[in-house]
This record gives sequence, C-alpha cells and structure tokens, in this order.
Amino acid sequence: MMFTPQTSLVAQAAIVAALDVDDTAPAISAWRFGVNGTFMNAAGIPTIGLGPGDEKWAHTPEEHIGTADLVNSARKIARTVMALTKGGEA
Repeated sequence: MMFTPQTSLVAQAAIVAALDVDDTAPAISAWRFGVNGTFMNAAGIPTIGLGPGDEKWAHTPEEHIGTADLVNSARKIARTVMALTKGGEA
C-alpha cells in the first residue's frame, strides 16, 4: 500500500501545477492499479501520481491516452518539479 498525504510538499506542488495548467484540481484518491511508486514510497520517498489518461484503461490491452492529455500532463509534471526545485536554483 502506498500513501502520501495531500498536505505533503510534493502533493501541494502538484495541485498548484494542475491548477496553473488547466484550472482543474487533480482528484485525490486511491489507484486501482499497480505502480512502482509503491516501492519508492516504502523507501521514504514521498510519491504521487500525476499522469495522463483515464485510470480505467491503465495497464489494460485497451490502454490509450489522448495527445492533449499527454501534453497537459507533461506541463503539470514540469511545473511540479520546477516548484519543488525552485526552478533549479540553489
């Protein structure tokens, strides 16, 4: 099982990034599919999911992702990383 509190820095940065990109707060919920993030979280690395597509298609033979969804997800991830690293500044 994997859990990162919504109040964590990484979750808060992702929420702000999502709002910046498409003015929509991400759904905060449990996943119904497996991810390697479980192992990172178990190692003490706060881990969240901020990816494209509809969860119902994840890891199925019918998995697919729209181009716009992929681009917006990349923007959200980039903004999250920039916020957490303060834009790469020391």
